[in-house]
Amino acid sequence: MQPATPTTPSLNKKKHSQLWQLAMALMLAWGLLALSPHEANAAIDCDSVTEIPVAECEALVALYNSTNGPSWVRQDNWLVTTAPCSWYGIRCTFGTTPRHVSVIVLSLNNLSGNIPPEFGNLSSLEYLYLNNNQLSSLPLEIGNLTTLQELYIHSNPSLAGPLPDSLVQLTALYLFDFTETNLCEPGDVAFQSWLANIYNLRGTDVICSTPVARIVVTKTVGFAPDVCSDTSSFTVVANTTLYYCYTVYKWLHPHR
Repeated sequence: MQPATPTTPSLNKKKHSQLWQLAMALMLAWGLLALSPHEANAAIDCDSVTEIPVAECEALVALYNSTNGPSWVRQDNWLVTTAPCSWYGIRCTFGTTPRHVSVIVLSLNNLSGNIPPEFGNLSSLEYLYLNNNQLSSLPLEIGNLTTLQELYIHSNPSLAGPLPDSLVQLTALYLFDFTETNLCEPGDVAFQSWLANIYNLRGTDVICSTPVARIVVTKTVGFAPDVCSDTSSFTVVANTTLYYCYTVYKWLHPHR
């Protein structure tokens, strides 16, 4: 009977090293899986980005953080690489150093929340597609996007309230779609004139209602007859005065 061949120390050492490497690989893989998408993408430092201006990089990061980026359907390369022009849905200008964000296409991507104020720093943006999401508000700073030509925010039912007055600064805009939202149009002349000049406009056709206050009139007003005591059909903007009732009275009775 042949004696068993003893295991050499070198073989033991090699086997131990392989097992150690395998254990480390498994631990690393487990750690990566344990990270949430937000934690995994949180390492971006816009100060290290040279492809686009720091302010534009910060605007994109703010958009990701404000609209629940980890839950987006697609978030390829977002907050992972220092080349924002390669992030999903982002297109940039060519022939400039640095480049500038010119197109954002994040339609049907499960964005939810507010568009952040920093978004107004995308000063070269020309096309913005944020339709079919769950966005809830537009910042006043959207009016800083003066090169914007097309704006799609339709099919965001959580968007509600008046459109920002600052939109009138978007004089290059020729296509604007905010159908299937709960947004309304400010009724002032300047805003309505701006809307009328948009070549392709698709909206809700809802004018924002102006807060009003009932005229408060009593028979103690001396110069006003009973016609002014019934206020059910008269409304004016807040801070009304009794003089308004007098004006109504004079209009109804021009010879008094």
